[in-house]
Amino acid sequence: MIVVTGFERFGREEVNPTATVVRELDGRVLYGEKVRGLILPVSFKKSRRLVEEIVKERPSLLLSLGLASRSTCVKLEVVALNVAHSEKGDNDGYRPFNEPIYEDGDLAYRGTIPFERILRRLRRSGVPSALSFHAGTFLCNYVYYVALYNARKSGTRVGFMHIPHLTEYAVKRPEVPSLPKDLVIKAVRIAVEESLRQGPT
Repeated sequence: MIVVTGFERFGREEVNPTATVVRELDGRVLYGEKVRGLILPVSFKKSRRLVEEIVKERPSLLLSLGLASRSTCVKLEVVALNVAHSEKGDNDGYRPFNEPIYEDGDLAYRGTIPFERILRRLRRSGVPSALSFHAGTFLCNYVYYVALYNARKSGTRVGFMHIPHLTEYAVKRPEVPSLPKDLVIKAVRIAVEESLRQGPT
C-alpha cells in the first residue's frame, strides 16, 4: 500500500492544492500498488495521531504533500527537524513555541526516498523542481518528522513534497505562483515510482 497525504484548507486560502491532488490519486494503482489518499487536519495533535497510526500499518511508502504558497516549483524536502513552532497557531488554535516533537528524537531526520534520482527524472520530465532543506516549523515539518521518527524500524519509506498552488485556482488569484494540476500529479507519480523502484539512487 502507498499512502499519500495532504492537508485541509488553512487560514485565508480557499483551497489547499494538496487536498485536490490527494483526491485525484486516491484509489489509483501506481507501480503495482494501490494508493490510499488521506487529507490531514491542520492540527498538531490530531495529525500526530493519524500519522502514527498510518506508520503502524507499514505501508511501503508514505509520501506527504504540503502547500508552499510562494514557491514556483515542486520542492523535495530532504530533512525534518525536531521542532514545532507556530505563533499563528493551527486550526485548533494551538500555538507550540519552540517545542520538541519527540523528547527522545534526534535533532533531524533525513527522508528515506531517493531525492537525487527523483529530482533528475522530474527535470527530465519537464517538471520545475528543486531540493529543499527546511520544511519550516509548522504542520508540514511536523507530520514529516512524526512519520520519520515512527518509521525508523518499520521499513516504510517516507518523503515530503511541497507544491505551489494549482493553475486552476490561480485563475482567480493570478498573483500567486502556480503549476498545472496535471503536472503536479505527474510529479507525485514520478516520486512514488522512483521511491519504490529498486536500484542506486
